[in-house]
Amino acid sequence: MSSDTIVTLARELHESCRLAGSEENELLTLPDPMITWLVMVLRQRPCPAPDVSAGDWERLLEYLRSHWIGPALYWHIRQLPDACRPPDSCMHTLHHLWLDAEVQTIRAGQQIRRVVEALEAVGIPVLLLKGPALARRVYPSPAMRQGSDIDLLIHYEDMERGEAVMAALGYTCPVKTAAQSPYSAHHQNFYPGRAGEPFVIEMHWQLDCGFGLAPENLVDAVFSRSIRVASDDVTFSTLSVEDHLLYQSFHMACQHCSSTRLSWISDIALLSRQIPDIAGWEHLLSLSVERNCRLSLESAVSMARFWTGLSLPPEVKDTTLWPNPSDTEAEAWPLAMRRSGSIPASIQLSLRGIPDTRGKLAYLFRFVFPHVDTMHPYSRGDGRLRLPMAYVRRWMLVFQYI
Repeated sequence: MSSDTIVTLARELHESCRLAGSEENELLTLPDPMITWLVMVLRQRPCPAPDVSAGDWERLLEYLRSHWIGPALYWHIRQLPDACRPPDSCMHTLHHLWLDAEVQTIRAGQQIRRVVEALEAVGIPVLLLKGPALARRVYPSPAMRQGSDIDLLIHYEDMERGEAVMAALGYTCPVKTAAQSPYSAHHQNFYPGRAGEPFVIEMHWQLDCGFGLAPENLVDAVFSRSIRVASDDVTFSTLSVEDHLLYQSFHMACQHCSSTRLSWISDIALLSRQIPDIAGWEHLLSLSVERNCRLSLESAVSMARFWTGLSLPPEVKDTTLWPNPSDTEAEAWPLAMRRSGSIPASIQLSLRGIPDTRGKLAYLFRFVFPHVDTMHPYSRGDGRLRLPMAYVRRWMLVFQYI
């Protein structure tokens, strides 16, 4: 394909699932030859480095920060001929990103091991999710897959015991979302108190984010299909390949459709290559309909095919021949695509996941008057008016999206 064709396809592809950055799709504002070169590097195909300014290379590195793809990009570039590599200054920066990634991988492994062993020691089953698990499961080197936090999944009924374990490990949890928003939220943040533990732990109790798309007993089902991984630095349980692929597809294409990362697209490509044959794909497609993430899978796979050159079996390349999505997913999908810029769409999605009228009314009340524990970002100073003024500041921000 020509450079013009590649760039045109990139812009069409990301009209709905926009790329992460300080501005949506800012990566696609780079010169066309640079976008083409980036695609070719991620596809691991030789392509001469574009003749662009030093400022353009600096912009590329700046924009890639939002995508957590620098270490993987460095890994791929090292395999290419000299003519395909960026200027020395750019390679120097990427090399330092790689060295930092190796250090962060060591720290993440130590932190994961300490938390997982503590939870399992008191009988709490736990699964490691997303980046840290995939880094040790499908990437050639764990340092290639970096992230900003550590995601774990436990059963909802284990959350209270989990909080006690995390507190004993020195973690703080200022907002108890599991108790306050069990249906409209999906994880609770635990902040480390020990030096050398840089990552926030996100403790999940469900695999969607309150959209009402996850089938009943999904968490039980994924635990029953989980696999045990013994990596060089930590032993853990995680989702099966199929469950991880569907979860990552939903997480990227539906939950975060306005901030898609290239690292997530890379995850999709590597997980897809783990599906062994056409029978495996047919089972995956059937499961995607049952899980209400068939549209998410199509969107995620399409992005992986474009950016990484992912090849599907001939029998499933044509997504128009895939089974139809469920009515439930088809109804929620347009709302999810508008959610980031539309408060009404976001509210409608959240209400879908709440099973009873009382819960829906409680959610609406908390939307207008959030729990005081969550109001710190809007608070200024002290005194009796601190909380009322915090609500006013939040309402002014909300009105911008209605």
